[in-house]
Amino acid sequence: MAIGTLRLTRSPDGSVRNEADKVGDDFDSVTPAEREIRAETINLILGLFKRGGDFTCTKVRSRRTNVTTPEGFYDVSGYVTMLKFVNYCTIPELETRLGMAPGHLRNGVDIFFVDEQLTPERIGARFTSQWSAGVSPRDLLRVDAKYHDSYPASSSPVFQAVIFSKSPTKGRLVASLNYSDTFNWPSAPTNGA
Repeated sequence: MAIGTLRLTRSPDGSVRNEADKVGDDFDSVTPAEREIRAETINLILGLFKRGGDFTCTKVRSRRTNVTTPEGFYDVSGYVTMLKFVNYCTIPELETRLGMAPGHLRNGVDIFFVDEQLTPERIGARFTSQWSAGVSPRDLLRVDAKYHDSYPASSSPVFQAVIFSKSPTKGRLVASLNYSDTFNWPSAPTNGA
């Protein structure tokens, strides 16, 4: 079911899934005015990411075996935020800010900076981590679903966007942390650092 630009479904366990995170937002289902507002929102997000420094596009994900490309970068997709929202955080703080259940990152995290230029076709607005999967509480009611237990609404929400799975981008691994570590990037990188 398309609600706004989102492609929402209800999984067998009753949790909401935003299929748009994989294939992209559904701009065909919205009015021209909504389409224009969404496009401007994406342009604002991309403009902030281009500033670099504290606005650097940052991906936090649970630690896994990373497969590097020949150029030394990694394919990155899924939810991203800005460096300023994750810098100087412990891993439990990251879980709280990013809308993850306590202990979700217990095996550690990998943190990437997205160095490649993102284009509007590769990214979607997901507002804040208070709306898991970018889904508002009203949208939950419309599809008769709940947030997934592993991704509850954040009590300390931060900005989030999504890089669609169908079009991953290149990220540079900047930290691999254990659960007891704090992410502390010594100086905010400039664009392309």
